[in-house]
Amino acid sequence: SVTASAKNGAFSKKGAGVELVAVIYISRMVNGYFDHTQQLDALVRYAGANNSRLGLSGYLLVAPPFFLQRLEGPEAAVTRLVNGIKGDHRHNNFMVVHQGPIARRVCSAWSMRPITSS
Repeated sequence: SVTASAKNGAFSKKGAGVELVAVIYISRMVNGYFDHTQQLDALVRYAGANNSRLGLSGYLLVAPPFFLQRLEGPEAAVTRLVNGIKGDHRHNNFMVVHQGPIARRVCSAWSMRPITSS
């Protein structure tokens, strides 16, 4: 069965094992951030290490000035991370475009796969 949490709007799929969810969001880079490849590389390295520690997987599509990110994993960890990302000063116009339960991971091999538009 699928349930919705009234507290945070997150969805979960009940069943054996861990409840997995996926969230996809888009946002717009704030001018001055990520002007250099090194800044983006540092973000991806940090996010990959953090996601591995939290048991999350996903990808980050970078198409300046926009980000599109998919995160998947245990509901509590995804919700905490998305709430933190939402408050990050390096981007604005944050909007969740998909959120819901998943039966299995799509990005299981990637803690954070960067994809660029170039």
